[in-house]
Order: sequence, then structure tokens, then C-alpha cells
Amino acid sequence: MTDVSLRRVVADALAHFTAPSLLGPAVELFGALGYRSNRRFDVNPAGGHALLEALGLVGKLNAERALLAHWHAAELIFQLTAEEILTTGQMALFDTRQVDQTRIESYLFLAIDLSGASYTRTELATITREINRHLLMPVLVLFRHGATLTFAVIDRRLHTLNEARDVLEKVTLIKDIAFAQPHRAHIEILADLCLPQLAREASVSNFVELHRAWRTVLDSSALNRRFYREVANWYFWAVEQVEFPAGAQDDRAVRNATSLIRLITRVIFVWFLKEKGLIPDDLFNPRRLREILTSLAHDESSYYQAILQNLFFATLNQEMNTPQRPANRTFRGEGRQHYNITTLYRHKARFRDPEAALALFATIPFLNGGLFECLDKLDADGKIVRVDGFSDRTDVPLRVPNELFFGAEHAVDLNATYGTSGKHYQVAGLITILQRYKFTVSENTPIEEEVALDPELLGQVFENLLAAYNPETQTTARKQTGSFYTPRPIVNYMVDEALVAYLNNALDNVVPSRLEAGATFSVAPASSREDDADDTLFFDPHADSEIYQRNLPHWRQPGATYFVTFRLADSLPQEKLCQYMDERDLWLRLHPEPRTPAQQAEYHRRFSNTIQQWLDVGAGACHLSTPQVAQIVANALNHFEGQRYRLGAWVVMPNHVHVLVTPIGDHQLSAILHSWKSFTSNAINKLLGREGTLWQHESYDRIVRSPAQLARIEQYIAENPVRAGLEEAPASSVAPASSVAPA
Repeated sequence: MTDVSLRRVVADALAHFTAPSLLGPAVELFGALGYRSNRRFDVNPAGGHALLEALGLVGKLNAERALLAHWHAAELIFQLTAEEILTTGQMALFDTRQVDQTRIESYLFLAIDLSGASYTRTELATITREINRHLLMPVLVLFRHGATLTFAVIDRRLHTLNEARDVLEKVTLIKDIAFAQPHRAHIEILADLCLPQLAREASVSNFVELHRAWRTVLDSSALNRRFYREVANWYFWAVEQVEFPAGAQDDRAVRNATSLIRLITRVIFVWFLKEKGLIPDDLFNPRRLREILTSLAHDESSYYQAILQNLFFATLNQEMNTPQRPANRTFRGEGRQHYNITTLYRHKARFRDPEAALALFATIPFLNGGLFECLDKLDADGKIVRVDGFSDRTDVPLRVPNELFFGAEHAVDLNATYGTSGKHYQVAGLITILQRYKFTVSENTPIEEEVALDPELLGQVFENLLAAYNPETQTTARKQTGSFYTPRPIVNYMVDEALVAYLNNALDNVVPSRLEAGATFSVAPASSREDDADDTLFFDPHADSEIYQRNLPHWRQPGATYFVTFRLADSLPQEKLCQYMDERDLWLRLHPEPRTPAQQAEYHRRFSNTIQQWLDVGAGACHLSTPQVAQIVANALNHFEGQRYRLGAWVVMPNHVHVLVTPIGDHQLSAILHSWKSFTSNAINKLLGREGTLWQHESYDRIVRSPAQLARIEQYIAENPVRAGLEEAPASSVAPASSVAPA
């Protein structure tokens, strides 16, 4: 089945959800996506009570959290097992083995008809979480509410202490799919979940891999990256087509670039308002626009001038008409009347029916903010300095062709822009791009995520495009003005750390004593740390230091103490690495060498700390959780203590190692790390009977800058197993040094 025909079949299946029964259309839709099973049982769907009884959930579900009073009907669509997948010919090879601390032997697909027309993301996520809390197998829930559907999938992993239980994690939702007229983006997402396509593209051979393939399709950060790539391609194409007034900026390239970035930011903000129903769709529909405007020819600028400029400056930046002021929103007078009053409409001649056009704008709310303020201003001599060029005058230089908004997808050459050779790039009109995506006005959280673009991307697009507009120097207005956008994972981490710090103080610095099983650790007693405090060398900002870089920047200074993290090669999920690398690469481009100590601190705060947080989730095979394996690492760390380095606090976690180390004499940190990793890699591979790369090639390290920071790092190392949700380690946590020396 081709992509086009698959999307058509999905759209047809969605249309059948207008039927009273939910079961038949649900089976048809999942069948269209390649998921089929006869493993089901019939229940009376009314109220869902018969289904709850059949699943053994009566009396277990929290009625308030599950919103049971809203369950109009509930049915089991089917149970999907490996046997069903194989016997129905959906795939030729499928098993249920455990992969990376996760085992999924089957999936339940449930359908719930809710009595209300609209539900929040949190309400639907809570129902999904409550159902999954009491069932040993994961449950995909299809909700019908009003004239829309919502798919809800939850991440689960095995409990580290009790394999009979799962730990419930993030709920991901495809929300508010209108089955009568589904959004193009929703059809695209559903089509991307097609089982044969996932099996072909993601090498799916078991339920864990299937769930991960779903998660990749439903990953909002990947969606954001794809959206930004399309917008960036559009920007680099459009910046060569536009012309904005000179204003106070003589450099044509800079003024066109900054004006275009401002335009993108305004349009995306407006698009969120449109998705909220606050701005009519007609203002973005080319068919209706041809009826509203006298012309929408590709080479004219009628859409930007008559629609967008009037929307920005005379609508969103002007109070609505009121009985007291009935002519707030109206066209400016003729001649010099209302000269440079930029909150009145212009380009009256471009509308077929100017009064009907005013009616389109009439219900759009007034936003009292600076984003939509026209930047055309009078100078000291009373002359207009035009920046936005909001004017009826024909001698004002302004060109923003309609093709930039409604052009069909076509190839352009952006190789010089991106520093590539022979690569093919596709671009389309900005409105065409926006129509491909679903937008939501609610930001995602660590525990629930909607597969849609949320307001966070406004900051990402604005910051990233500012970072790109001067390719020669890579210096930007963003850097000059101090406008930095902090990505959500870092904000979440900072908030969590602030709460932990507050609660720790509020509870008289009570530190949990239970440490994780399989975590080997060593923390020097307080008395010995006090005795050695004078011998510890901290970072000296006035001394010479060396900076070198592979994929990561590393700072070196003779005699310094380092906090080092090295991890197993499979310790981070690929999607996390992609997100991390995108954000880190942008930061490195915007902070060229030489970097100040403050920038070094910012780098570790934003990126090293994020890696530590992700590592604690416990992804990968976690070979170090095996006591014999952890012992090999412990022996290697202790072997040259006092000869090549002084060893401080350290901990061996299931998939990574933290260590405080001070090189002695001429011994270099890089050589010490190579010795540890080379020796342990050979010994561990031999013990486990495995081959291949064990450790990630690059390590994370930072120079300890002060006694206070040293104390914080020691505490972090001591508490790391607790933060990761692990149990107490053996009482004798540091074994005698091995007689076998690392190379």
C-alpha cells in the first residue's frame, strides 16, 4: 500500500467513528494500520462495568482518577500477542524477549466512550495511568469524546526490585482527532504508526522494539526538530527573496534577516491563536483569500501587506470596537490623514470588499504586547524611519511575495548556506508548512506529552534563527541582547533540584540511607576530607589552563581535581542523544573559544548535568549492576591510588561511573581514563563473554572549582543511587585492590 492510499484508508476509517458503536470502527482503524487480532471477548459496553469486571479491575480503579462516572461505554478492541502477529501474517518474526530491563509480552487495546465533549490532556493521561497501574500488560487506550478521538500510550519499565511490577512513566497522547474532518497532521501521525512500515524501517521484532518505534513516531522533540528544519530551510530560501525598508539598519542582509525572523515569530504566534479559535481560518486559506483579495499572485506581496500587516498592527495591536469607541478598528483616512497612526488598517484597495474584510478582523482579540507593535517611528526631525514598512505608499521598499506563504513544495539549492555539497533541499510556503502540523497551546510536561507543537517551540525557533542569521561570524542579536532560551528538560531539572534542596533543608538535611542494589560506592569519611582539604587543588582562574575538544570541550589545569563521568556505550536512548546533541551544538556555535570560566560553568550546568539526569534513568543493558562486573571497575579505580592519582569519592552505577580524581605529577587525566576504560573493557567483556565496544568513547569531566563545590559533588555521588531509585549496596562497598594491574 502506498503512503497516499494508506492515508486515504486512515481518513476513511476515522469517518466511521460517527457510528453509535465504538468497537467496529476501532477494529477497522487498527486493521488499516496493520494491527489485527481475534483475541478478544464480548462484554456489555454500557458504562464499562462489564469490561472492568472481565479485567479484574472492579474495586481497584480509583473512580475519581479514572473518571468512571464519565464512561458512557468501554470495550476490549483486542489483545495483541506475538502469536496473533505471527499467525495472522502481520509479521514473519516476532518474540517477547526482555530488552533493556523491559519485557512486554502482549498489548491490550481498549476503547472508552466518554460522555463529555472535551477533556484536558491531564484528565485523559490520568485515566490511562490509572488503568495501566492495575494491569500487568501495557494498555493502549482509544478515547472517543464528542466528535473527536484521542490515542493514549504509556511508557513502562520493569521495577528494579520486583520484576512482577512495572514502573509507569510518561503518557503520550494523539489528542482531539476530529473524525469527520481530521487534521492533516493527525492522519500523517497515524499512518506513521502502521505496523508493516515500522517493521520495515525500525527493524521491529518484539513488543519492546514496537513500543520504542511508537515512541519515536510520537516524540514531540523529534517533531520540533523536523518542524525547525522545515522552517530553517524556508528562512534561508526566503531571505534571498524579501526586501524590507532600510530603517536604521544600513546593512541590507542584516535588516532583511532580522525582519524575516520577526515575521516568522509573529506568524507562528498568530498560528497558535488560530488553533485556539481566536483568529478565523479564512485568513490562512488560499481559496478564501482569492475571494477576499483582488489578487493573490505569487510574485505580489498582497498577503503580507493586506492580511498579515493589518492583522499584526491594526488588529492584535489595536483595541476592539466598543460602543464608546466604535471606530477603533477601521481603515485610515485618505491623503495625510492619520499619518503614521499604525493601529489603523491600510491597503484598502487590495480588498474586494473592504467592509467585509473589517468584519473578518472584528472578533480577533487585542493583545497588549510588544510583539505586534509596528516599528515604523518618527525621528527627531519628524521623518518616518520605516522598519516594518506598514504604508500605502508605493515608494516604500517592501517585498514579501505571496509564494513565500502558499508556494508548493519544490527543490532549492541551500548547499552554500549549510556548507554541504550536492545535497537536495525541499521548501514550501510558510503557511503550507504550518498546515502540516498540529499545534497545542498547552506545554508538555515530563509525565504527559501531546504529539503536537507547543508554545515552547517559539523560543526555540526565535533563538535558533537568530543564531543563524550571520553565518560569517556566528555572532547574533541573541548574544548581544542576552536573550537565551532554556530548553524544557533543563528547566525541569533545575526545578527538581530546587525542590530537592528546599525539602532537604526543610527536613533538617535528612539524607536517605538506602542505596541502590548493584551500585558500588566509596565516600571518604568527613574527618579524612577535612585533613586532606589543604592538599586539594581547585581551579585557579588566573593560572594557565588548556582547552581541547573532541565531541565535547574539556578543560585541563595542572594539579586540579576533576569530577569525571564515563558511561556504557548503550546508556542513553538515541532520541535523548539527538536532543542533547542539537542543543549542545547550538550552544558551542554561539560560544566560540576562548570561553570564560562563567561560560564553562554554564556549559556544565546545561549539558553535563542533563547527561547525569538521563543516566540515572538506567537505560541500556546495565552491565555494571552485576556485582562481579562492578568489582572489576572498583579494583581498577583503586589500583594506582597514591601513585598516579589521588582518588576521592566514587560510585559505580548500573550504566555509568562517577569519580573524583586528582592526577599526581606528570600523569594526565586522559591517560588515567584510558587506563581504567581499556583494562575494565577487556576484563568485563571476557567475564560476560561478549565482544565489541563497552564504554562510550568520550567521558564527561569538569574541574572542581572550590571546597564548597567539592562537598556538593561528594554529596551528589553519595546520593546518586538514591536519586536513581535503587536499593542499599553491600556493607563492604570497596574491595581490596586487584593484583591484576590495568594497562
